[in-house]
Amino acid sequence: MPENQPTSASNGASPRRSLPVSSRVCLVPVAAVRAATGCTADEVTAEVESGKYLWVFDFNRREGTRRDLRFWVGELADQPAAAALQLDNVISEILPPRRASYPTGEICHRFLISRSKWMQLRHWLNLPAGSAPREPLAAWLKCQWVGGKN
Repeated sequence: MPENQPTSASNGASPRRSLPVSSRVCLVPVAAVRAATGCTADEVTAEVESGKYLWVFDFNRREGTRRDLRFWVGELADQPAAAALQLDNVISEILPPRRASYPTGEICHRFLISRSKWMQLRHWLNLPAGSAPREPLAAWLKCQWVGGKN
């Protein structure tokens, strides 16, 4: 079956779609969801607000400004399985606890963010240069979880 084609929609469930991203990428922006689903940005945002997507994180720190949403790829690949998870499980998938810290390049790759965005995040989290400890990153993701704010 070609990439990005539905794999299960005949039973009324949401179609599963594969995303052509590295297996190390854990969070993707709205543009990736749009590409996988064929929806507009407004439609994706409405689906977030309706609760269709549970594992969404807002990478914009300031309230009242345009959101910078990131979607967990595990949910995009298998929504029914992802719906059964708890927030700590998802964060452990994004930042496995077996690692105490993550180098800058790997964080940028996992979160699919630019180095300049990482510099902003590092500043907001008051982290030193170099590898970032997992715990502050995991705590920040918990605070940025959109599902906890809907």
